[in-house]
Amino acid sequence: MDILRNPFWFVPAVLFLLHQVLQYGFHVSIPFADSYLDPLLGTPVLIGLHRVESRYLFGAKPFGWGYLAVLAVVFALVSEVLFPYVSDAFTADWGDVVAIGLGAVYYGVFLRAG
Repeated sequence: MDILRNPFWFVPAVLFLLHQVLQYGFHVSIPFADSYLDPLLGTPVLIGLHRVESRYLFGAKPFGWGYLAVLAVVFALVSEVLFPYVSDAFTADWGDVVAIGLGAVYYGVFLRAG
């Protein structure tokens, strides 16, 4: 099944977009979701998009657990170290690192064969 049509990818993608619209479009604040929902849902969405790119452009096989771990570490370093370093608009948070890790595990469990 194409990963973009898989409900285990599509539902987090739609929830991520809905949260963005609520938070930034309608200024609805849900503090816990505002803090941790984006890295939790964004990680499998981004990995899924990367998987589609890798498969169609390079014929890559499904990502293994080691590659998923590397992607999670890179996402965490970029979002929790690099972005806060270059801009005061970002804040480092260990909770986000955990959410990124859980998002990568979610991808590995439900979408890795895609």
